[in-house]
Amino acid sequence: MRKLHFINRVDRGNTGDWTCSPLNYFFEYFNQFNLVRHDMEYIDWNNISRDDIVIIGASGMLYVAASVNQNINRCIEKCDTVIAWSVGFNTHNHLWYQGNNFEDIPFDQFKLISIRDFNHPSGLEYLPDPTCLAKEFDDIPPPDKKRAWSD
Repeated sequence: MRKLHFINRVDRGNTGDWTCSPLNYFFEYFNQFNLVRHDMEYIDWNNISRDDIVIIGASGMLYVAASVNQNINRCIEKCDTVIAWSVGFNTHNHLWYQGNNFEDIPFDQFKLISIRDFNHPSGLEYLPDPTCLAKEFDDIPPPDKKRAWSD
């Protein structure tokens, strides 16, 4: 039976990584499919078939670590339909810098790709991270226009 795999970094110590999967916000819809969720660092490769669908994202997973680039590329090699949903180029001013000698990611081999980085030099399609749909943001009042954000 064809499966729908969601792959993101499932790190309970990082709220963004833990909550960014589109599955968290569209579960009612995706629940009709045979779902499998994987942590980007612990993918069950034996459970992914060529005719399955893999959705990678969201969060900053592009060029953050060599192992992540390798896993993204392995998904593309293993499965015919791989979608990158609001993935990010994780630069953070070299905060988690692990060098720049990573495998290149063949962006043209995704069936669909969007990035969370607005106006990124790559020119890839922008789509906000799914966490913008978190209900916790619904009750935040708009900022006072007289105050600066840095206050």
